[in-house]
Amino acid sequence: MRPFFLVFLLVLIIPIFIACDNKHCLVYFRGEGIKDQTLLFISQAKTSLDICVYAITDRQIIDELSQKANQGVRVRICTDNAYPLVLPDAKIVYDSQGLMHNKYMIADSERVWFGSTNLTPTSLEDHENNVLISTDNSLKEAFQQNFDQCFSGLYKGSRKPLGFKMIRFSPEEDCFDFLLDELSHAKKEVYIAMYAFSDNRIAHYLKILSSKGVQISILVDKDWNMSSVYSDIDDMSRYAFVRLDVCDALLHEKFVVIDERVVMTGSYNYTASAQTRNDEFIFKTTDKYIVQRFIQHFLTLWEASGQR
Repeated sequence: MRPFFLVFLLVLIIPIFIACDNKHCLVYFRGEGIKDQTLLFISQAKTSLDICVYAITDRQIIDELSQKANQGVRVRICTDNAYPLVLPDAKIVYDSQGLMHNKYMIADSERVWFGSTNLTPTSLEDHENNVLISTDNSLKEAFQQNFDQCFSGLYKGSRKPLGFKMIRFSPEEDCFDFLLDELSHAKKEVYIAMYAFSDNRIAHYLKILSSKGVQISILVDKDWNMSSVYSDIDDMSRYAFVRLDVCDALLHEKFVVIDERVVMTGSYNYTASAQTRNDEFIFKTTDKYIVQRFIQHFLTLWEASGQR
């Protein structure tokens, strides 16, 4: 092959590989080493770990945090008061107003770990969950500002809105409007995987989208939605394709994929309390790598749920 044509071929091929290699964010689902990646994230911290989560009960996670604190790493934690911690060298603030339902960590002001996963044995290993690890500067800044407010004792409505485009924190920022604004742009299809779905305002909006020809596919946790009188799945099955998960543990996911172009995920269940009472967040991205990972994950879960 002539050198000119070889160079021309490389010019065409290299951008394809670069476009498929996202350097700013990695995505993990159950069975892909969520716990190992979480332990690695903590172990690599050199100067600081700021953690805002619902619960930390996994023994290995606690031991790793204790070790980092003993090594001089500044460990600060905001967590729900229902799960008290014994970490003598860490600084801990407890939230007693509604749920501290966030799930994120910031290491060295350089990397963020976030998603639907609690730092508990079952959430890290058994439940269907997601974790994203990112070095995006805007995302780091958003999580850091939220953490600093929480750690100073500002919870729920006492915090100031931050105004970032890619992420919203409830209840001071309206995650509900953030979600519906993105759904309003749906033209073809919506994929939803959700642990708890009881906000009938979201269900009603999906019904409107369905009447406009948008195909709605919803996968929900079987145990919660079959046992709760607040679940909307019975009504939604009249205008959407609805399936119950077949996981041995929980389907703890909280994400939507819209027209295969945008993903919204985080700690936010589709419930009224997530909007008004709990500390939550929703993250939005159009990054092609992330979107494709979530599409593949949803379709795998969807196919499995149709086999029983």
